[in-house]
Amino acid sequence: MRCLEGEATQIPSYYNVGRLIAEYTGVESIEHDMCPDTCVAFTGPFANLTHCPICNTEHYDPIKLCTSGGRMHVARQKFVTIPLGAQLQALWRDRDQAQAMAYLQEGTQSLFETL
Repeated sequence: MRCLEGEATQIPSYYNVGRLIAEYTGVESIEHDMCPDTCVAFTGPFANLTHCPICNTEHYDPIKLCTSGGRMHVARQKFVTIPLGAQLQALWRDRDQAQAMAYLQEGTQSLFETL
């Protein structure tokens, strides 16, 4: 098998792909801290907790926290959400997508008119 030498040099990184998508669509993802055992998300009333209220697992990476003298708070686990409103706005910006999303409403309206 031939080596693909130099072929992958133009592939953007995961981070750059995310930035490009956000730039073109206006849709950005939001990262939240969560318990490594997926018990809770450290948002809202749990945002300031240092341990999971269910399994007592540490919120922040203890090694990074210790080596930084308590200054570096790096979550042990994160999850990503993409706000629905921004996704819908991006779909409505495109004429074809907007017409496709209106299909159900138009079909229901024509059904009511025939009754």
